[in-house]
Amino acid sequence: MQTITNNAEALDPSIIFFISNIEVNPNNLSLTIEDIEYHIHLKMIEIIIYLAKKPGQLVTRQELKAAIWGDIVVNETGITHYIAQIRKLFKYSSSQSRFIKTLPKKGYCLMAPVRQIISQNITMSPSKIPPMEAKVHTCSYTIKKKYYRRMD
Repeated sequence: MQTITNNAEALDPSIIFFISNIEVNPNNLSLTIEDIEYHIHLKMIEIIIYLAKKPGQLVTRQELKAAIWGDIVVNETGITHYIAQIRKLFKYSSSQSRFIKTLPKKGYCLMAPVRQIISQNITMSPSKIPPMEAKVHTCSYTIKKKYYRRMD
């Protein structure tokens, strides 16, 4: 198993996150979607949980870099790659909603409802956990539109 080395705060393996109907388990670096478990890279788990701790809030790329990679040099392409991989996995969810919204040149915003449950080393399927209120997050950041004039 990989060692958690992010500089912001260590992942607590006893807490399982549910993003909509997706179980995020940092203890075994996995996502469970529709009763299928996907083992994923540590950095993907760290990004998902970081976003899950701030649902509906803008998380800038610089903030992600500092929290997940610390002093390690990582370019914007690396972050974009991980977000794309996370989105591919989230597409397997039957909820069919867009979970991570990109705010161009700013960062990302998690748009799905989030729950945290103390796991006590037991993996639970989403059907066995208590229901949550259906709260969908809207991003609290407004994007200014730029208008361009065509030069014909």
